[in-house]
Amino acid sequence: MARALGGIFNIAHGLTNATVLSHIMEFNAVACHEKYWKIAQVMGENEVKDLTILESAYKAVEVVHRLTKDIGIPTLSQLGIKEEDIDLLADEAMKSGDRNFNPRITEKEDFIKLFYKAL
Repeated sequence: MARALGGIFNIAHGLTNATVLSHIMEFNAVACHEKYWKIAQVMGENEVKDLTILESAYKAVEVVHRLTKDIGIPTLSQLGIKEEDIDLLADEAMKSGDRNFNPRITEKEDFIKLFYKAL
C-alpha cells in the first residue's frame, strides 16, 4: 500500500508506511497475533497479561493507532487522497511483490477496505 501511495502520489515512503501501519496491523492481527502480543507488551500495555493473545494483539493495534494520532501522522485524506483514487491504489497495490510476504493473503477488495479505513 505504501509503495502504491508513494508511486502514484509522490509521498515519502516512510510517511505512507506510518499512515497505513495501524490499519495493516489490524488486518494482519489474526495471522500474527503472537508477534503483536509482544509488541503490546513492549509498548507498555500492561493489562495484556489478563487478555488472550489475540485480544492482546488488538491492544498493539490500538496503541500504534493512538501513537500515530499523538505524533500527528496524517490520514490519507489529509495527504490529498480521495475516495476516487482508491480503486487505482488497490490495483497498484495488487502488483506489489510485497503481497507474498504479508502474513495474510491480500486481494483487491482487502486493499480497497484498507485504503478506505486509512482515509
